[in-house]
Amino acid sequence: LWVMNEDGSQGWKAASLIKKGDYVAISRGPALFGNKIYLSNFEPSKIKAYHRKISFPQRMTPQLAEFLGLLTADGGLSVEKGGTHRVVYTQANCYLLALYKKYLKELFGITQFIEKRSGSNPKNRAFDIVIGSKHLKEFLAYLGMDSSKSPQKEIPRAIREASKEIVTLYLRTIFDNDGHVGKDPIEFSISSKKLISQVHFMLLNFGIVSSLSSKKVKNYAQNDYYRLSIFGEDARKFIQEIGFIRKEKYNKVEEFLKLSPNPNLDIIPHISSLLKRMGQRYLHRFALLTNRGWKYQLGILIPKHAFTSLKSYNSGERTPSYQALTRILNFYQSISKEPEYQKLNEISKRNFYWDKVEKIDRTSGVGYDFFVPGSDSFVGNGFVNHNTIFLNSLILSLIYRNSPEILRFILIDPKRVEFPVYQGLPHLLCPVIFDAQKTINSLKWLVSEMERRFYLLSEAKARDIASYNEISLGNGEEPMPYIILIIDELADLMAARGREVEAGIVRLAQMARAVGIHLVVATQRPSVEVITGLIKANITSRITFQVASQVDSRTVLDMAGAEKLLGLGDLLFVSAEIVKPRRIQGAFISEKEVKRVVNWIKAQSAKLKVESLGEEILENKLAEDLEKTLEERETEFEGFYTGEDPLYEEAKRVGIEAKKASASLLQRRLRIGYARAARLIDMLEERGIVGPGEGAKPREVYIDTQINTDRNTDQHGSV
Repeated sequence: LWVMNEDGSQGWKAASLIKKGDYVAISRGPALFGNKIYLSNFEPSKIKAYHRKISFPQRMTPQLAEFLGLLTADGGLSVEKGGTHRVVYTQANCYLLALYKKYLKELFGITQFIEKRSGSNPKNRAFDIVIGSKHLKEFLAYLGMDSSKSPQKEIPRAIREASKEIVTLYLRTIFDNDGHVGKDPIEFSISSKKLISQVHFMLLNFGIVSSLSSKKVKNYAQNDYYRLSIFGEDARKFIQEIGFIRKEKYNKVEEFLKLSPNPNLDIIPHISSLLKRMGQRYLHRFALLTNRGWKYQLGILIPKHAFTSLKSYNSGERTPSYQALTRILNFYQSISKEPEYQKLNEISKRNFYWDKVEKIDRTSGVGYDFFVPGSDSFVGNGFVNHNTIFLNSLILSLIYRNSPEILRFILIDPKRVEFPVYQGLPHLLCPVIFDAQKTINSLKWLVSEMERRFYLLSEAKARDIASYNEISLGNGEEPMPYIILIIDELADLMAARGREVEAGIVRLAQMARAVGIHLVVATQRPSVEVITGLIKANITSRITFQVASQVDSRTVLDMAGAEKLLGLGDLLFVSAEIVKPRRIQGAFISEKEVKRVVNWIKAQSAKLKVESLGEEILENKLAEDLEKTLEERETEFEGFYTGEDPLYEEAKRVGIEAKKASASLLQRRLRIGYARAARLIDMLEERGIVGPGEGAKPREVYIDTQINTDRNTDQHGSV
């Protein structure tokens, strides 16, 4: 499940780890509708006796969608004891009764039917319209209506496979029949749990979030009923997107629309730290302007003058809604290039509904794993998830052609379910890695191995691994194996240890290819949070399958096009060597085939060990060295971000001499950019040279007396 963590980051979390109070994302508005129109496959059964002849629609039409909605809400199919097939519709509203009769005539040519008062109570205002027709019942069953009892009703299959227009009309009809407009919510009540759950998910397809609850009905306490409620902005969206059939429903809606929506129903949790950091950046930017001598301009606001609730959002006292976040982003537009702004803007665009877990029930039952053969994506729980078919085909094609003494893998699988099939493969340098810390350690080891290999190449006067191996084989030495690091889901690692993972990937991507170390990094979420600018700049060879939008395509390829791919392995490949993207059909390989190949290679390697009476071919010192590195605890990657800045000592001297420190001061004195100056200030604070920031004020310097003492000592020539 996709969750919002307490630090404001987002990521996947196993259902078994979800706890009470967590916020789980509900994707709204995926717009995954069908396109089935034609109904020509229906063939009625043969009846020898005299029977009513009726016509059948050859395609799904708006009239048929509303007819199915009327029957779903207040109708049913049945077979009487005498074998009579009946289709019954019960309704008290004259307009809906007339509409049902109209559709009987237009769709099926039925003009004769039984109309009687429903039940035995003479005061009952409802009427039954009964049609005895086996063929009509068969046609409705063909469309997916196969139950006469209300608790077993469900949305007909033909509606679930239909277009957005048809689904809209169907929902409009059932809400007009069994829906209710009150002062606050729009409600829909019915006795079928399956039907109301289907409506709940179908509304999500329109971007409408609703809530489900049980309901007790007067005089029917022995039966179970369920209520679907739509509140606030979602109710307004329902009225705009779907609405009702009858005018009297809209008259009630007018009163509802006059009410102010409650923004606290659609909140974004755990982003107060992001808001606070963004406010500090805004203050600092404003302070830089004034410190440079710019005149104060009327109309330039600082956060305390923005709007009254901003302070409470920054402190965490209040949780902003999407409406409030839009106001906040508009206010901070002047710092839209800052990372905090970009992250909040991404959260706003995704528009997830964050549902708080109030209760967790432990249940048991049959679990199902579904898979779309030959596809590079499938839909589950409202999310589009890319599977690892391409990675499997890549791995198998490599191990088919290369022995373990030539090629080694390091496989990283944060999801824990994609790469376990490769456990025990002789090509692996270590078991499949699932842990974020071990991932950092493996990146550290690869960097050290890269540096070791560069040293060996320089000693052998070789330019790359190919020329080095040629020299080694000529001298009777073992060749240097290629190493391929494969990360199946980068998004999880970036959410957990983004800074260190990015540093390791960038360092390896810059230099490691020449010494035979290659990276394959995969993600199902092509956003700027995952594929950062540094990663994108250093990994020039990219592959993308079908993506949801043009924005995602531009994130990967720097151009549109991937959103128009056909799926089923259809991909685009770009690299530094080709000008235009190359369209390629990816190969399909099933999980069964992967297991067969891996088991065969394991068996052959075991046989080879027995025949050679040793393990020299399949083992080397690399695996032992890597295993030691993986077991290190709580280490950070010291390759890109955490190294010493060459200007650190100079920045330290400038601050001590000026008896104050600020990013703007370092920018002027050292003639550097803001980002580097701010990073130097952070380093000075971490090492106790300067104090913490206090808004726009320069930072206090702590060790001015020490530097003066050192200077006096140097002037007198003391040691």
